[in-house]
Amino acid sequence: IGDYRCLPVGDIKSSYYSEIVLSETNRTDFLSGEHIEWNYEVENPVNDHGLVVEEAPEWCGGVSGVVVSDGKISFSVHTAYEDLKGRFVFSYISAQDVVVEVEHKATRLILDEASCVLKSNAASGSVGYTVVNELEGMQLEVEADVDWITVTGHDENTVTYSVTENNSGSPRSGKITLSYMGISADYEVSQIFSRAYEAWLGDWTFTGANGITRNVTFLPGVP
Repeated sequence: IGDYRCLPVGDIKSSYYSEIVLSETNRTDFLSGEHIEWNYEVENPVNDHGLVVEEAPEWCGGVSGVVVSDGKISFSVHTAYEDLKGRFVFSYISAQDVVVEVEHKATRLILDEASCVLKSNAASGSVGYTVVNELEGMQLEVEADVDWITVTGHDENTVTYSVTENNSGSPRSGKITLSYMGISADYEVSQIFSRAYEAWLGDWTFTGANGITRNVTFLPGVP
């Protein structure tokens, strides 16, 4: 997955006494939150000299965020909201510098739709979502910001919820927030106002005790 290239940096000398050998760098496209560890060794090492990190991407913590110890190079990948590119440059006193070009695949949280409008009665609903470049082991968090919306569950691509009847006296709205690794997306839920007389709206036919029939139409208005 990805390309790994070791490139010379600066002037190329005719020969080098030592050589930097990196392993496990065949995968160079990283995801937010990953901890990466590479192995390395220096062939023909020079006493009292160690591998030096000359350059590292800021989204890996920069040079100060890379730990070199006991034949291992380790660093953590920060959360990013866009795809990024960068490179590592490693040097050793008597060896040719080694460059590893890397990419950061941004994690994205995408909703199938941004909002919905519900009738006044109690109901249930759902919204689909997609996590792009998800990291194994990380969980989606979901919460509603009003008490009349209840999040009833979620699976790998759908969030389900329910709402109570709106007898508050006015239309209302709330939101469901989905969060993943610090990335969030809001789904707005609106509900119209419930009036008891709404059940009577429309055309009706009434027959009196005297047998007289009358057609009546009830229109929306102020109760």
